[in-house]
Amino acid sequence: MSNLEYHLSEIRHCRHRVAENSLHLKAMRLAPPNTYLPSQIRQAELGYDFWRNRLRVMEHVFQKYHPDQPRVPAGYLDGGQWTDGGGGSNSRTIYF
Repeated sequence: MSNLEYHLSEIRHCRHRVAENSLHLKAMRLAPPNTYLPSQIRQAELGYDFWRNRLRVMEHVFQKYHPDQPRVPAGYLDGGQWTDGGGGSNSRTIYF
């Protein structure tokens, strides 16, 4: 499995957990009074918040990360930095 496939499967997993926790929390809130302890509802809220925040961070990181994006080769002034592939004035200077 490639890194891209792994990251996509992690995002799908997080989306599933967010949906699952959301439904569970909704069912707890709609249940008759005194069915659940306040601590149980709070625990469900924290679980939902955890998965929602994890998904948000993973999607944000994945949006910015493109493994096929070209990088400036080592030895150049801006070596290792992401580039658009067009090159620039600094990318021509080699430092050893």
